[in-house]
Amino acid sequence: MEQKKKLDSNIQLQKKDYDILIVLKNKFPLRAKELGNELDRHYQSINQSIGKYSKIKEYDFVKRIEKNNIVYFELSEKGISYINNGTI
Repeated sequence: MEQKKKLDSNIQLQKKDYDILIVLKNKFPLRAKELGNELDRHYQSINQSIGKYSKIKEYDFVKRIEKNNIVYFELSEKGISYINNGTI
């Protein structure tokens, strides 16, 4: 258990990924296009940061929600914990 805590405390995200979490903390749920507008990035760049090979996805920091065939993103419990405490 202690080893897992050490691993959790060593999670480091790139700034562009961390910025996504910060925006989602303050405004949620958002579409990739809306996140891109907030961060002055293209929605495809947002999708790549949240995509299946990203650290955000690996650590389950963001939930993907589909409403009326539109995909939205919001912080998961782990994402909130990481933003607030630096750990999951």
